[in-house]
Amino acid sequence: MYSQFVIVQGNSSGKSLIRGGHHPAIRAARPRRGRIRPSFRPGKSGRPCLNRAPVLETVMSPTRRTYLTALATTTVLTVAGCSSSESPTETPAVTTTPGVSEPTTDGTTDRPETDTRGGDLPSYADRAAYTEESLSLEATEECSLGATLTLPEGDGAVPGVVIVHGSGPNDRDGTVGPLQPYRDLAVGLASRGIAVLRYDKRTFACQQSIDPTAFTIDDVVTEDVLTAVSRLREQPRVDREDIVVVGHSLGGALAPRVASRDGGLAGIALLAANARPLPDLIVDQTRYALERDGELTDAERRRLEQTRALAERLRTADIGDEEVLAGGGEPFWRSLAEYDQVETATAIETPILLAQGERDRQVTVADDLSRWRDTLGDRTDVRIHTYPGLNHYFVDGAGALETGGQPEDGFVAESLIADLADWIEGVVEAA
Repeated sequence: MYSQFVIVQGNSSGKSLIRGGHHPAIRAARPRRGRIRPSFRPGKSGRPCLNRAPVLETVMSPTRRTYLTALATTTVLTVAGCSSSESPTETPAVTTTPGVSEPTTDGTTDRPETDTRGGDLPSYADRAAYTEESLSLEATEECSLGATLTLPEGDGAVPGVVIVHGSGPNDRDGTVGPLQPYRDLAVGLASRGIAVLRYDKRTFACQQSIDPTAFTIDDVVTEDVLTAVSRLREQPRVDREDIVVVGHSLGGALAPRVASRDGGLAGIALLAANARPLPDLIVDQTRYALERDGELTDAERRRLEQTRALAERLRTADIGDEEVLAGGGEPFWRSLAEYDQVETATAIETPILLAQGERDRQVTVADDLSRWRDTLGDRTDVRIHTYPGLNHYFVDGAGALETGGQPEDGFVAESLIADLADWIEGVVEAA
């Protein structure tokens, strides 16, 4: 779920991401000069918190402002999610993702279309087997979400998939460093006769028009997934009874919630879905990152204790009215604390696929898949797959927690694509 850590200007290896300019937003828009003074104010609890917009002390170009905004946001404890804008769940800061245009001032995404019919694609992508269409999903009165429908060639009806992002302000491709896992899923499944709708997450596309102190998990995830499902059902070539939601990481954890709300999904696939509460993962991933190079230093022990204190506040939603902690305010963390993904999954009759990479250091076989398996493993409509060597993004190689930076380059493994496609075909035939 999370990939690397930026804790008071230090990354998981103890080297400053700011000084080295390794943060993607900084690397994408590094200016020559500029000053910044982050503005702090007390929250309701009296604890300091960072203002949503840092105080920029000079007139500057948009590029320089992007750089300095990213610089300010990395001075607070943040945990990287599944997008390259590196944030725990949602972030109010405007940052850039390599290869993706930043949001415009009106809250829409000025983003060039991803060309998945050419360029550097996985070998299992059959460029002649699908077409792509740009769509727009309504999110708020001020903002819509850019989307791409990858549709198999032909005239007959096909099943459809909606991809649900992991944590962080993800674009529709799930871009993180060199990886685009959601694009890989889309072209892989479309090459096998399955339509896929993927879209820019609200916290990526609508950063200018949402209030991080006020939104809930439904505001920034569930409602947009349901909108995407409805839009996919409207497509003439897609069988409206054969819609499957494929959620990755936090998106997988929320897939049972979506299925419960929708009531008509043919199935849900949970890819590297956390069974544990998010605050627990923040602590465990911080510990892993700090211990990766050996014994903890005194400074690293203090940092780990600070992370535990933060996690406890997130777990209990001990957050002031105007505070934003780890990307969300009190309503967000309260709504997440009140949701139990495993319990919700047991209460629905929707077929479920659980997929987990054995090299995943963010969501693990031992701590997360084990709970899913213990609770759901006896159900005949639940299938479980594990993949040796695959990381959190289902790529064969080291993930970001292992490297201490960006994940190793690669594509989503064809074995996952094949298993997912076979399972989808099975559940729609049985429906």
